[in-house]
Amino acid sequence: MCVMLRRQGVEAARDGGERRLMPLRLRTPVSKRGRGRRAPRPRRHGVIILVVFVIISGAALIMTSLSYLGRAEMHSAGRVGRVNQAQALAWSGVQAVMAELDSQRQEMLDGRDPQVTDAWSLYGTGTERGMVQLLPVGPDDELIVSESAKLDINLADADSLARLEPLIAPDLAAAIVEARSARAGGRFDSLTDLLEVSGVTPELLWGPLEKVQVQRAAESDGDADVHFERRLRRLERGVSGPSPRGLADVLTVFSIEPVIQTTGRYRININAKYDDRMHRRIARRYGEDLADLVRNFRTNEPDRVLAEGEWYTLLSQTDAGGGQTDEYLDGFCLDEQKFAQGRVDLNRAPVEVLAALPGLDADLASALVAGREALSARDRAGTAWPIASGALTPAQWAAAAPRLTWRTSAWRVRVLGRVLIGEEEHVETAAECVYEAVIDLSSPQPRVAYLRDITMLETAIALRHLSPPPPDDEEPEAEDSEIEREAEAEGAAAGSPSRFSSRRDASGRLIDRATFAPDPGDRTAPSPDPTYDAGDGGDEADDRGGSSATSGAAPSGQRTVRPIGRWTGGG
Repeated sequence: MCVMLRRQGVEAARDGGERRLMPLRLRTPVSKRGRGRRAPRPRRHGVIILVVFVIISGAALIMTSLSYLGRAEMHSAGRVGRVNQAQALAWSGVQAVMAELDSQRQEMLDGRDPQVTDAWSLYGTGTERGMVQLLPVGPDDELIVSESAKLDINLADADSLARLEPLIAPDLAAAIVEARSARAGGRFDSLTDLLEVSGVTPELLWGPLEKVQVQRAAESDGDADVHFERRLRRLERGVSGPSPRGLADVLTVFSIEPVIQTTGRYRININAKYDDRMHRRIARRYGEDLADLVRNFRTNEPDRVLAEGEWYTLLSQTDAGGGQTDEYLDGFCLDEQKFAQGRVDLNRAPVEVLAALPGLDADLASALVAGREALSARDRAGTAWPIASGALTPAQWAAAAPRLTWRTSAWRVRVLGRVLIGEEEHVETAAECVYEAVIDLSSPQPRVAYLRDITMLETAIALRHLSPPPPDDEEPEAEDSEIEREAEAEGAAAGSPSRFSSRRDASGRLIDRATFAPDPGDRTAPSPDPTYDAGDGGDEADDRGGSSATSGAAPSGQRTVRPIGRWTGGG
């Protein structure tokens, strides 16, 4: 150590004979084997490259995933946008049909068939078009179907329903009437409510489900061969028409019409108190002789109420059932009701529906269907022509006449809205929507009484076997959850249940349905549906029989009939 210090740390410098001491520098001893070599550094270049590669690959994977996710979101948004566009197209088609029917009110008051456009092109660009098309909805592939050509399920008794055999057996007819009486309000709100009746199946209601067509009908409707086959079937059937596919072809809950004349004014209530206003109205249409006759009748027997049977028996003997009878039917009524419910359209009802009316059977109904084919437009504007043609006797006509009408105020249509993309021959459907709607013209403002999206109806029918059948012998659990028990306790503490809620029993069936009818004690509730305006002004503004103080009030013991549907609730 000393030798090393002496060698490395001390240096002598002679400068002018002087000796200087230099600072010592210590060195680390190096072994003999490693003397003169540096320690090797670790080689990290490969690891760094691998890490960088992993980071770049992960970032690329994330960016690719985000790109695919963005494209999927764009595709999904575009799909949703086109579906919404198809729904808007279908709704536009419903509104277009509603506008066309509204413009033909006078023709329908006269008993004529409405004319509707079967297809529209609403917009078009270089690669996209919006199309609206009416699809077949009736049993004979009709594009528009009269709801008044069907039997009102809410007014038909068990005997009338049993005449719809083989669709309804007598025991099933009695079960339907019993189920209707047990419902809140004593009426069915929709034909689908019949499925709650034991014995009514989807096949019985709509016919063979494998023949239900929505999309396939839309694809083949423009085929010339399909149209030819339809015409051929109609020629083979003759005037009797097609057989109903199910109960939906012969039953309805929308048979309602306004009690108005063909002029648009309300009919004259012949049972109302006679006054000068009634005299002027009768004289203006029928002359002074008839006005004096009615005045003498009402003056001599002011408290007498002309019954329905007596009135139609009297009409059946007037002018041998000629045009004068139809004039009286169009001008007079027996009460202050603004709407009549349950009338069957004599010009359009099939044999099965006519045969279910009082006083008629299958043979008489067939004679009526065959006889109406040769009617003129004037004869169709009334229901007395069966007497003049000899198809019915006066007694038979008087029994069925209270349930007959010659016009329809509610029509059913099926509208397809479709978005097409592509050019020339390479055109495909991007989205489509099918609405089935019932358009009600019984009020001055047309309205949609029923609207249903049936785009996926065929798919739902195809998947119906995948749902498990309900247990037959197993009793449903009667225990309610704690939340349900608390809700029932709160409802009991609060008094009567809300008008906007429904209750179900242990099996899940409705005990009472929610109703949106206005509370009689609520002064803020909306007023009833608007009525037809007489358009005369002065004392004819109300245009109904009787004094203004009693106008609009239903006679004692009668139930006021109002249109039912999407905006007004139960009537």
